[in-house]
Amino acid sequence: MKESFYDAEEITRNFDEFGIGEWDRLTQTPVDEVSLFIHTHYLKEFLPEDARVLEVGAGAGRFTMMLAGLGATVLVGDISPATVPGRGNYMHLYRSGELRDWLLQAGLSLLALSASNCLSLGWESLLEEIRADEEKWTELLRTELEACAEEGTLDMGTHLIAVARAA
Repeated sequence: MKESFYDAEEITRNFDEFGIGEWDRLTQTPVDEVSLFIHTHYLKEFLPEDARVLEVGAGAGRFTMMLAGLGATVLVGDISPATVPGRGNYMHLYRSGELRDWLLQAGLSLLALSASNCLSLGWESLLEEIRADEEKWTELLRTELEACAEEGTLDMGTHLIAVARAA
């Protein structure tokens, strides 16, 4: 039997500490900005105006508000009662293969699966320099977007982004 490192209480405590500070998390550093770019790309690329979205791990609501602004009806969930008051939730940290299998078993069609920050993570000082040059920054974002969707990098990033629809 495969050993699990899942500890719901520890994960909950971790996200409770972030609280509303989670709102600023994707704008504080160039690495954060790359992550925000990747996430935003998939929302704008695949989200129809009248979409109904289940947002798992809503945090402080940055993407909830973005989704609503793009015309979606959003149902949110988060493990931390500090971010979604009055809610107790279960969270599982998926690997890409697990998430893909779960979505397909649920009868969904998987349109896109991507990581975020698979290339840029750990290069904060270099990214500061690149961000100062608009042409280089645009190329970095394009390269990151392409690399994050490659099969071999899906479990290297900080997040998984899945776009799925009813089959």
